[in-house]
Order: sequence, then C-alpha cells, then structure tokens
Amino acid sequence: MDMDKYEAVSRAVLKSLSTRGVRYLELTDRVYPLLKGFKGSLWHYILRCLRELESQGKVVRDLGPPVLYSKKPKRRR
Repeated sequence: MDMDKYEAVSRAVLKSLSTRGVRYLELTDRVYPLLKGFKGSLWHYILRCLRELESQGKVVRDLGPPVLYSKKPKRRR
C-alpha cells in the first residue's frame, strides 16, 4: 500500500468518524468528498485503512448487525 495514500485515507477516515457508530457506506459517503481526485480504488483503501486503524486501537468495529465503525472513545482520567 502506498504510504502517502494510506496517510491521506487514514486522516480522512478519522476525520469522518465520531464515537457514534456509522455503517461502512455512510463512512465512504463522508470520506469521498475529502479525497477528490484520489487515484486508485478508494473503496479498497478505506477498508484496508479501517482494518489497520482498528488494529492500532483507533477505530472500533461493532459487529452488529449492522456492522458499525466509530472512533474509540477517549479515556477519562
């Protein structure tokens, strides 16, 4: 995966998510306008970035149904 594309898509995904879960299609609708002119399969990059962000603990996937994606809530001290 091209690191520049990964960084751009990851930033857009995190910017598009809140702690309230959204379906994948809603997320893609939010990300697409942020990455106009993207070269390549944005659909594919979003999914790969989601998996990586999930493994880093930055994104939560609720297996539903339906499957929902959200930012991991920040811990209160």
